[in-house]
Amino acid sequence: MPEVEVNGTKLYYQLEGSGPVLVLANGIFQRVEAWEPLMPHLQGRSPSGRGKPRAPDGRSLSGRGEARAPEGRSPSGRGEPRAPEGRSPSGREEARASGGFTVLRYDMRGQGRSAVPEGAYTPELHAQDLEALLAALGLERYHLLGLSNGGVVAQVFAARRPAGLQSLTLLCTTPRLDPLIRAKVESWRLALEWGGTRGRLRVALPWIWGRAYLEAHPEMDSPPSLEQMFAAAPTEEAQRNLIAGFLTLGDLRPRLAGVHVPTLVVSGEEDLLFPPRYGQEIAEAIPGARHHVLSAVGHVAVLEDTPGLARLLHEFLEVRA
Repeated sequence: MPEVEVNGTKLYYQLEGSGPVLVLANGIFQRVEAWEPLMPHLQGRSPSGRGKPRAPDGRSLSGRGEARAPEGRSPSGRGEPRAPEGRSPSGREEARASGGFTVLRYDMRGQGRSAVPEGAYTPELHAQDLEALLAALGLERYHLLGLSNGGVVAQVFAARRPAGLQSLTLLCTTPRLDPLIRAKVESWRLALEWGGTRGRLRVALPWIWGRAYLEAHPEMDSPPSLEQMFAAAPTEEAQRNLIAGFLTLGDLRPRLAGVHVPTLVVSGEEDLLFPPRYGQEIAEAIPGARHHVLSAVGHVAVLEDTPGLARLLHEFLEVRA
């Protein structure tokens, strides 16, 4: 099992594909399998077909497409292939040559197959873990895509102005913890305390799925689906630590002014947890950032509208669909 000890914990990761490096940061209770619907899009693989609806871990789903990286950045790093006339190739040129990205997926502390150390897993701590993981794997240039709490971690990480960061994509996330978001997440914490993981899943369900998706897939609110989500969930100790860490979030907007890489912010029109106004706040805080709202999509955009999200990522990363 690929894992590495960094920053006082052990992280599980998957590194696959070829081309520029794209790092995927999970949502708060997710695991690496949550990104399966997008993987064919990111690696230039032909999909095996659209699967049946699944829980947010997404383990049996797939998408389609190819990926390339953005251009217009000053290349850096060592030991990379050179383009004609001595130029270092841009991420886009590298992606053309390879047909996609080298994708790094990892379970944050407390998630999936990673360790569950004691204490609150704050966004700052997650960002330190990510920095240490990239260093341990020797990855000097990379693009970063963060979902939900992974998007919060990505904002904290990007605000540190890491030299290797080439672009930033923030999906269904928030730059701050306001009273409304705190109340929502506190309800999850209390549901976990009173009813365990199944209680937390039941309370969280209407905040996660969009109206249109639940109308099209009412089975997502069925016992088999909830059991699948239960099987994929972190331990209750890990969930407590993850929630406690998220609840330490302040307001990142003043720090985001220092982010100077191409940035795409994506919101779901029907996302009740982090409605589009939070995405707009991020885009207004990051110089030159672009904000896009996916129509009829809730919080689980990777699963609710895989083709639409993939097309948007293709456009931002200058991908040939």
